[in-house]
This record gives sequence, C-alpha cells and structure tokens, in this order.
Amino acid sequence: MEQRSLKENLKQGLETLGDLYTLGDSNLYPLFDRLHYHLHEIGSHKEKVKNVREFRSLKKVFLKEIEGLLIEFFREKEAGQSIDVIDQLQNPGLDTLDKTLDLFPMARQVCDLFSFEDKVTITLNNDCFSFRGRVPFKLELENLREETYRLTRMFLQKETLFTFNVFETCEESSFVLEFSFHFDVEGLNPYLIQINKETVLSLSPVVKTFARPMEDLEKVGEHNVFLIDEALEAKKMDRFSFLKCIQDQNYHLFHFPFLFRPISLIIKRSIYGENGPIDAQKLVPLHGDGHLSVIEVDLFKIFQK
Repeated sequence: MEQRSLKENLKQGLETLGDLYTLGDSNLYPLFDRLHYHLHEIGSHKEKVKNVREFRSLKKVFLKEIEGLLIEFFREKEAGQSIDVIDQLQNPGLDTLDKTLDLFPMARQVCDLFSFEDKVTITLNNDCFSFRGRVPFKLELENLREETYRLTRMFLQKETLFTFNVFETCEESSFVLEFSFHFDVEGLNPYLIQINKETVLSLSPVVKTFARPMEDLEKVGEHNVFLIDEALEAKKMDRFSFLKCIQDQNYHLFHFPFLFRPISLIIKRSIYGENGPIDAQKLVPLHGDGHLSVIEVDLFKIFQK
C-alpha cells in the first residue's frame, strides 16, 4: 500500500508540475526543470532499490527455498516422479520473489488436486509461474469443479489469475495440463483504453497477456462473454450480439481461460483512441479545455462476483 501511495504521489506531483509550466512565468522554467529532474530521480531510485540484482545472493536463496518447498510437497508422491524447474526470471523485483513464495503453497494444492504424474515442470517468470504435468484421462474432472472454484477465488483475492492450458500426448491414457498463475509486478504501466473522448480505463498490466484478436473468440466454443460499453456497464452477450460485435474494429478483446469457467471480456473503444493500448505519456497534456478522466478497473474484484 505504501509503495502504491508513493507512486500515486509522484504521478500527481508531475501532473501539478505540468500545470505550473502552463501558469508560471518563463523565468521560473529552470527551477521547474530541476524539480522535474528530482521527481524522476525519486521514482527511479525506488525501482533501483527493489531490483534483485542489487542483492546478488537473494535470488539464490529464493530458488533454494522454492526447491525446498517442492521437495517437501513431492516427498509423499509415488516413486519415480521428478521435478524440473526452469528459471526464466530476468532481474526480478523483490515483489516478484515475495509474491511467488506466497502463492506457491496454493499452487501445489492445485497440482495435488489433479494428480500430476511422472515429470512436473515448473517455469518461473517475473510476472507469472506455471506448473505443467501429465494427468490421467480416468481423472473425474467434474468432481474437482467445486474445489477448483474455491482455489480460483483464493487466487483472485491475492490479485492473481489462475488459468490453464491443455496439450495432447502420444499416450491414449493421459493428457498434459499446464496451470499458470499471473500477477502484477512493480514498475509495469497499466493497460489503458480510451473508451470515449474524455474517459480512459486503466486495467492491470497483467491483462496484456490475455489480449486476443476478435476472430480467436469463435474458436473457444461456448462460454461467457461480457461487453463493457461506453456507459461502463458490463453486459452478457449472446452469440448473435457477439458475431455482430466482431465486425466492428473499435473493440479490445481479452480471453481468460479459467478452469471450468472461461470468460471473455470485450471493451468498446472510442474512435478517439488507438487500436492498441495507449501510452500513459499521451494522457498529458489534456486535449483542449476538457478533463481527461482515468478510471481504474479492478478485474480481480470483478471476477470474484
């Protein structure tokens, strides 16, 4: 909460400085420039302190802790089961390491629930990690629905998206499941969408992973599709409305492959916006005399409903 407050205060400080440029005397511009420099230095210093490369041994301790958690978890599994950890972390921040360690016990519950067999592959990234393993076809998936919903809600409470992917194998008796756990990390810009001339929606940067072209939605099959229109109302869409919608290019589509309950979200984009997410720097200066309002959308809370 403290880090978020500092980031917000820095943002407001830079916006106020922009107003001073507009209202102030040109003789004061050198002072404004110095203030602008120092504000940016404060922001960059905060990010530097949180970077793990400043603590060379910390990542080794983190990976050792992960290894210990995995050994403890798989100790009671059948003989012959192996674990492969793929480290794809790129100068992760302290928040990434803390979040991963916090989520790991719950992620292990998911693997236990679905009876992963033989080799389990764990991949670590800065804003997500995944568990991938072979699952027997004889597994009664329907019996796992209620517990899966419970775990999905628990992850959402921790501001994490728990999604899945399915892969075929050469064996008729099994298939491969991959569970991924996506979360926000410090320093990433929000995903901004201009929905009308005066309003911009600010979404978690994690949604960028789930952006899809409109035609991909038809390939998913029957599932819940919701539209957020210019009035900021979420409306469930039927197939006819969806087919009509994908003919319009002024939309952003996100597909979230939640287990047993996949959801697609379509956000109508204003003709004043851009085809992709807009750059935060383009929000300043404001256009004309109008006020450009930025509204934060908490998808983690929305998906809990």
